[in-house]
Amino acid sequence: MAESFTGKRYQCETCAPLVSFDLCETCIHVAPGVHPYTHHFKFVPNSVEIAANRLLLAIRAIRLLDVNGGERDMETGWTRADAELVKQLAENEIKVVVYAVETVRATTTSYNNTTLKFPRQRLEAEEQAKKREEEDERRKEEEKEEKERRNQEQRKKRSLENKYWNDKYWNDKQGSRRQQQRQQESAAEQRRQDQRCADERAAEQRLEDQRRADERNRR
Repeated sequence: MAESFTGKRYQCETCAPLVSFDLCETCIHVAPGVHPYTHHFKFVPNSVEIAANRLLLAIRAIRLLDVNGGERDMETGWTRADAELVKQLAENEIKVVVYAVETVRATTTSYNNTTLKFPRQRLEAEEQAKKREEEDERRKEEEKEEKERRNQEQRKKRSLENKYWNDKYWNDKQGSRRQQQRQQESAAEQRRQDQRCADERAAEQRLEDQRRADERNRR
């Protein structure tokens, strides 16, 4: 692997990531003289990001091997020694780029602020993203519980309203029946009174007729 680069980076696709072989745009023309001619090189558009991703994979593999044990990482197939080597190579690549950037920054007055995605920054960004996801999940769960509580209150309120109107309906209906019954009883009482009055008048009329008949007989 080259120590420094002055331009574009080309990486051997045939070699495994553990022995990544890279050439700059100047040396790529003499690749058959320094590397097997059957190997194919590809242009690496963002070597820093690739190195950072490789470093993260190595750190992850080392942590998993420390926690789970075993000889190889199930995801990458690396042993601990492989992961340490990948980690060292990726750190060297990043150091080379950082050194070049710092050199350009120190020698030019028109330096454009360029954000490099360092592994630590990426880990912090991932942790912040994870925290935001957890906060979003907690907020959604709280909103769900609040919505369910409101729905229960609304159902309870509707149940009470239905009970109130149902009771009112039956009370009104029973009241109407009692009023109708009272009206019927009052009408029956009035008919009885009328009948008694009619009977009394009829009895008086019979007595009067009897008296007159007796007077005629005496004459």
